Amino acid sequence: MKHAVDLFPEPRERRRYPRKSLSITVFLKVGLYVQGVGSFKDISLRGVCLASPELFALIRPEQASMFEGAVVSIDLPDESLSVHGRIIRVDVMSRELGIVIEETSDSAKWKKLCS
Repeated sequence: MKHAVDLFPEPRERRRYPRKSLSITVFLKVGLYVQGVGSFKDISLRGVCLASPELFALIRPEQASMFEGAVVSIDLPDESLSVHGRIIRVDVMSRELGIVIEETSDSAKWKKLCS
């Protein structure tokens, strides 16, 4: 009996927490000098995918990798909440940042927003 071979296996999910689609406007600051407006694409307890065409207008594609590992502060004015983390992924084509969340101003509000 022959066994079927999966030529296109599904990539293994690396995320520990479920993601939630969420479109909310945020203000972000990367490092000391770069700031802009963006919006969440999705969130989880430990991370966000954030789109920011405004921020990417300031970045040339060859500079994108310089932002990986940078500290980022994100203010959610409508939620009276702020989160802080590090950039772990920069996607120039989709103008998105993957950010791991390291600290929040209100853990209970953040958990509620993520659920």
